[in-house]
Amino acid sequence: MTALANSLNSSYLPPAPSLLATSRSSSSGLEGRTFQFIKGSVTLAEIIGRGSYGKVYAGVFKPLDKAKLIAVAVKVNFDSKGLPSLIAEASTYDRLASLHADPHIPKMVVHGVIEQASNCKNNLYALVLKRYKESLYAFLKSNPLKKSSFSALLARQLVVALRSLGSLGLVHCDIKPENVLVSKSGTLKLADFGSARGLSPENGPEYLCSRYYRPPEIAFKALITPGFDIWSLACVLFEIFLGKVLFPATDYKELLDMHFEFLGPAPLTLVTAAYPDYNNFFTLLSKEDDPVQYAYPKYRFSQVVARENRTTFFRKVLQAKLDSCVGSDAEKSAHIKNIKNFFSLIRRMLTWESKDRATPADLLNEPLLVNAIPARQLAFKRPRSHHLALSPAREAPPPESPVAPPPESPVFILQYTETSSASSDSP
Repeated sequence: MTALANSLNSSYLPPAPSLLATSRSSSSGLEGRTFQFIKGSVTLAEIIGRGSYGKVYAGVFKPLDKAKLIAVAVKVNFDSKGLPSLIAEASTYDRLASLHADPHIPKMVVHGVIEQASNCKNNLYALVLKRYKESLYAFLKSNPLKKSSFSALLARQLVVALRSLGSLGLVHCDIKPENVLVSKSGTLKLADFGSARGLSPENGPEYLCSRYYRPPEIAFKALITPGFDIWSLACVLFEIFLGKVLFPATDYKELLDMHFEFLGPAPLTLVTAAYPDYNNFFTLLSKEDDPVQYAYPKYRFSQVVARENRTTFFRKVLQAKLDSCVGSDAEKSAHIKNIKNFFSLIRRMLTWESKDRATPADLLNEPLLVNAIPARQLAFKRPRSHHLALSPAREAPPPESPVAPPPESPVFILQYTETSSASSDSP
């Protein structure tokens, strides 16, 4: 336990004596072994996920005070480098336990130190969570959503989860379909809080969030705020509604190119933190009667050019969705209205600066989400075989049309004029 305690960089320490597990198996691996905790016992089954520092096992938890068994997913740390993150995640789940009324936050069953495995040098730490059948990523693959009302329901659930996190001063920092779980009733659970952060002036930029859902704050070294999750959620909602990734970048440079294509010029105050010598890379722009200066890159950051401009892509999928509406005139009109509202909602969540993004309270007042139908009215087709708590890593999206048009104006364009000239050095 000394080595364990010394490796922690968090003020949270596990109640070691009461949760120290004992094993009833002498096998060399963890599969099939049973570990006794103060609240009950956990028996591990097959591996259902792997990470940089550990593995996730399917398992069964048998409470001491109940006869009913609980299906669980057990995160086990095998590397001391990942231990602080897992300890911090357990601490976050402890804080989230105060949100008893929020059905969109999964509950932690138990956590603590388990005995040393024969093939490992250090004691292992386990985080035991209730297990759900599949992730949202797997769910969407087997249940493509055709109606905007279904998408609005899923959107509302995730916005409610973000509102709950905000009430505790937490930012998830890794929202993506793989980190959203789906219960049998269709209720979404926002999971995997290993990257979660609190709000602090010292909460500076880090390498966070999966690339497709990563907001501009990371590239521009801005502070992490609740708006971080709003951007990621917008990308997820786009994927829910259309089954397509909005920003399928291959690296951080292409991601920045995509952000500029979609949003247009960025506020100069945002750019200068990451590019003190911005005059070499950006053209300064201004708008009449607007004191804010803007910057737009002179050159692409990435060498990837054989793809569709993001603004063109956004407009194209919107038009295709509108053209697909069928039914009576009244039904078609209502469906078109919902589609436009959904795209408008997503657009309000995607801005350069997090302070300009819609908040959970704003989003929950949107008519589209206010009128979202209850989960019990959804009749989704369930696949025969379910993914467990973790889904396998997704494959990279197929290449888009090999079109490389010149940069276009973003949706909701501002009229800019160049205010200064600068060197033509390439970044």
